[in-house]
Amino acid sequence: MTVQLTTWLEPLTMRWQGLPTRDRRALSVLLVTVGALVLWFGIVNPTLAWRESTQSDLRAAEETYRQLVERAPLALSTANNNTQSPVAGGGSLNAVVRNQANRFGVVIQSFEPDGEHIRVRVDSVRFTSLMHWLGALEAQDIDAAQLTLEATDRAGQVSVQASFSR
Repeated sequence: MTVQLTTWLEPLTMRWQGLPTRDRRALSVLLVTVGALVLWFGIVNPTLAWRESTQSDLRAAEETYRQLVERAPLALSTANNNTQSPVAGGGSLNAVVRNQANRFGVVIQSFEPDGEHIRVRVDSVRFTSLMHWLGALEAQDIDAAQLTLEATDRAGQVSVQASFSR
């Protein structure tokens, strides 16, 4: 290996020694500059960007955790109150679907009556809230005739398109 390296470096060394002093200095400055740029854009800058990204992810996770801890007592009291489900068939399909959505914090973006069905679109909802909402509707004999879930870019959130009927 050293023989191959020597045979490869020897012509470069001869060429370097043949350059005037001024050219050697200029080439040295150029090589140091290129090395510094490669170091900055190849190692330092990506490392700083990664660090900033992970710190941002950490802040988002801490905020989510804080919200969960804040809302835990409310969720527990709601879960305890949900043991007595409302009477099945109490109210119109439209009213029951909306009331249950409000009860579980599901924000309905569009609500379209379609004959015996009601079509609903929810852009972003926590998956657990969605499951509680669907369970409460099922307890009132409201069936999801069609249900489409899509993941969103936020963790634990889904987008929903559904059609409900009795």
